[in-house]
Amino acid sequence: MSRRVLVGFVAALMLLGMTWSQAQERRNPQGRGRGNQQREEEPQAELPSDQRLLALHRTFITQAERLALEYERDRDLDKAKVVYQEILKLVPQYEPAQLKIAAIQQLEANAQRKTFEVRADRPWQDTGVTLIPGKPITIRANGSWTFTFSAELTAEGIKIPDELKEYNLGSLVGYVDTGNPETSQPFVLGLEKAWVPEHAGRLYLQMYDNDPRDNEGTLTVEFVGSFEGR
Repeated sequence: MSRRVLVGFVAALMLLGMTWSQAQERRNPQGRGRGNQQREEEPQAELPSDQRLLALHRTFITQAERLALEYERDRDLDKAKVVYQEILKLVPQYEPAQLKIAAIQQLEANAQRKTFEVRADRPWQDTGVTLIPGKPITIRANGSWTFTFSAELTAEGIKIPDELKEYNLGSLVGYVDTGNPETSQPFVLGLEKAWVPEHAGRLYLQMYDNDPRDNEGTLTVEFVGSFEGR
């Protein structure tokens, strides 16, 4: 453990009213085993002697937590999460900040719900959902549709076009219009996909087919998470 991290961890323990040994016991509540199960005692870390530096750490964490709570009261969870992340940069093991971030992420993952009907016989369809960078979203597809393919063939059969080899024919695929061709590539959604988008953009869906006009049916797609929708 680096000295910088050690200093921060000790400061956090002082804020929580715990000694180093108490923190170790909390991380390993079973303690030491007996007989052959006995574990070697971990060496005690040497506490830094600069009390003024510890005081600065305590002051920062205390004031940062107050600021984060103000943002939470104002329902500005984005800013609150940033503050907690800054605390963890200084003290990665600080459990109160870890729990706060986990709680905010859980709220983000269930912030909104929306459904959309994807028709099998249409090309890219505007879902009305705009993805937000850094915000989680889960997409679930329910139902079934009919993929239609017919062709009059000779004994040689038919060669599958290269552009149709990448995904399963008839699968649900998505496309995010980010305004940049390099980040606006189609991708498979399938029955369910959960991810945190890196780029903002409107989401479009369709059945994977180079000409969907002769297909039939619809899928009901549910969006759960943080996004902009109309």
